Amino acid sequence: MLGEENVVEALKESYGFADWPRPEKEGVIQPLPLLPHDRLPLPFIERSPFYLGYQDMFGETKGPLVMVRVQRHPTVTSAQEALLVHVARSMAPRVPLGSEQGLDIGDVSITGHVYEDRDDALLSVTFARLNILVDVSSVGEQPYSVDEFARTIDEAIR
Repeated sequence: MLGEENVVEALKESYGFADWPRPEKEGVIQPLPLLPHDRLPLPFIERSPFYLGYQDMFGETKGPLVMVRVQRHPTVTSAQEALLVHVARSMAPRVPLGSEQGLDIGDVSITGHVYEDRDDALLSVTFARLNILVDVSSVGEQPYSVDEFARTIDEAIR
């Protein structure tokens, strides 16, 4: 059985990790960025701690629910490797890169599947921007397209 480290190495090859952008910026983002709650399309519900960061929940009482996990990694490369760990833990045989879906979010991103029968709803986006890893997912009973959430968060991190 392959260990997680071996799976991530195989995914690096499969996803062309060596060619992913490694932005040259003065250092990395040091304080963990806070989400721009006032600019996001659903109301903020709560924040809880999460590994290397926090998890915020947004939504309506009887409507869509969106979970956003934000992690600060020590380096750009470690944030991108954490993105591949996220892929490794997926049940899908292959998770599409955002660039393959025409999505320009983060330095690199992966997406969930787009559901044409749900008005092209994109239900999850995970992206690395500099040393920050962000996972945005529709988790409620009512499907909610998260691309606007992800774009707004990405713009705030830049």
